[in-house]
Amino acid sequence: MELPIFPLHAVLVPGAELPLKVFEVRYVDMVSRCLKHGEPFGICLIQSGREVGTAAVPYAVGTRAHIIECEMPQAGILMLRVRGGERFQIQKLHQQGELILADVALWPSEPALEVPERYAALVEFLREVLGEKKLPGVPEYDNAAWVSWRLAERLPVIHDIRQRWLAQRDPIMRLVDILTVVHGLAEGTHG
Repeated sequence: MELPIFPLHAVLVPGAELPLKVFEVRYVDMVSRCLKHGEPFGICLIQSGREVGTAAVPYAVGTRAHIIECEMPQAGILMLRVRGGERFQIQKLHQQGELILADVALWPSEPALEVPERYAALVEFLREVLGEKKLPGVPEYDNAAWVSWRLAERLPVIHDIRQRWLAQRDPIMRLVDILTVVHGLAEGTHG
């Protein structure tokens, strides 16, 4: 499957929403095509390079971004809200003009595994963090994948840590790593 790639200094995890300001012509054109055909594009964390100007080198694991809202407050600028969908792995990168395209392999959705009892404190922590926030869909506090993604999108960590969680294919192992990072944040050793 071929997917246009939008490299960013941000990680989009499944189910998370991300606001984007799109102004470079190549990405305005890409978004316009995606909107016209009702198709997602890929968001990948930048491994090297910059968001603006010459094409950046993305990490190999990214997330399909589904456009849920698009406004044009002024000519040539799009304000988007996207929601993270399926994760993918880049098999091959190529360029079409200044746009990065990738042949990708989609990863299947993670199974709905029960959150082990030893991670109950993470579930309670997430409940406190979310409070009364309105979430898309029904909260799944007993689903390890859902809990780990909601924590991954909200914890104040550097992009490399969030990218590591994105690339982790086992939701229980992701919870193990998240718990370690939460303990580190509490002790002031992660960020």
